[in-house]
Amino acid sequence: MLICLPFFLTHCSTTERVTLSMQEDESSVDFSEYRNLHEYLRNVRGVDVRGFGENVNIRIRDAQEGDNPLFVIDGREMGRNYAETDRAFHMRDVIAIHIHTDDAGYGSRGMSGVIEIMRE
Repeated sequence: MLICLPFFLTHCSTTERVTLSMQEDESSVDFSEYRNLHEYLRNVRGVDVRGFGENVNIRIRDAQEGDNPLFVIDGREMGRNYAETDRAFHMRDVIAIHIHTDDAGYGSRGMSGVIEIMRE
């Protein structure tokens, strides 16, 4: 048992920390199966989604504490308002979603993480 302890501690203390981005393999996800963005995000490991409808709060694990992440659609910053972002596109048009735990080059605007949505 004591022989296994260093191995156990090493592997338990090494947590998976995604600092650049969490990215789904676009070929394995059919985004049209989801009615809205928060329904999809509820299934993404490392993303905490609370609430329903327009009252949704999203937190990305390992991102700085703060507001909702910055939402970006096709390179256009939408801000942190989930409801406005969700109304701006249809899930059937989405080809990729990238979830960044860092600012992804958006500086202080992305300090709570960034969710980039790419459409066809």
